[in-house]
Amino acid sequence: MQNTRKWRAVSLSMESTTRNTRRSKSGIDRSMKLRDLNLLLDRAEAALRAGQFEDSVHIARTVTSTDPTHVGALEILASALWQSSKYSELLETIRTLTRLNPYEPGYHALTGAALQCLGRYGESVRAFSRGAEAPGSTNAVRVLHSWQASLVRELIETDAVFKAHYAQDPCGACSSRGFEFAPEIRTDPWLPNGPVKSRTFVRPS
Repeated sequence: MQNTRKWRAVSLSMESTTRNTRRSKSGIDRSMKLRDLNLLLDRAEAALRAGQFEDSVHIARTVTSTDPTHVGALEILASALWQSSKYSELLETIRTLTRLNPYEPGYHALTGAALQCLGRYGESVRAFSRGAEAPGSTNAVRVLHSWQASLVRELIETDAVFKAHYAQDPCGACSSRGFEFAPEIRTDPWLPNGPVKSRTFVRPS
């Protein structure tokens, strides 16, 4: 009976030691995982600064494949995709960042810039307006206003269907073609008075 009690005590002690060892190993694994991610993040940022955008994208995506909500990796990925002119992929990344922090105006401004580069001007205006606090957003909306106005004038001159639609419903005609003008700088009538010269489209820096 006494021997049985001793064996039970030894067995319980061994189980406790095993549990503590597992906890310790789990803590070490988490620490190593975090350290590895930070090293990858440093490499991705270094590649971005060196202009090695493809490498930066690849490394950042390695981090996000492990942690899809890693804000640092997502921001580096977004910067590298922007520099690589991969605007559609950039929009997917920015959507994730915006879901994580919808109150960051810089995310909306970058969305607006990407949409502008894709020629989606109405959506771009809305995005820039959401990120109005970001530097340059208000000016970007004004530039888009003039750019869209020139395109609308061109359509009025060359597209009879659009011209007829515009004569009946200017707002509806513009919306049907994907144009949108920010209310705070919209003029009455819909387009600015006087001739609007076409502008050369320049990708935002």
